[in-house]
Amino acid sequence: MGKRAALSGPLADQPRSTMIEAQSRSARVLWRIVRWLLTAVVLLAAALFLANASDERLSTQAQATLAPPESRYHDSENLLVLLAGLDAPADKSPLTVVKRTSPPIGAW
Repeated sequence: MGKRAALSGPLADQPRSTMIEAQSRSARVLWRIVRWLLTAVVLLAAALFLANASDERLSTQAQATLAPPESRYHDSENLLVLLAGLDAPADKSPLTVVKRTSPPIGAW
């Protein structure tokens, strides 16, 4: 446990206080860079939020385009309806359970 290992590099022959000052200066510069980056990210997020905060009303044509199409199949032939009723009790038809408990398939 004797002597400490000798330092090498540009600060090897400098006093310890100079090394601490250099590290402190580096930490301040690093903190300044991080602070600017965080500020930029927060401002960018705020700008994106404000740009998307309000939407225009949809036109009648856009609302008609977004409406779900009518099903081509009757519920008794629609596999999706029958699959939705798989948890029906054994004595009841899956189709009747789905019709009683679920909204129409196109309304999802």
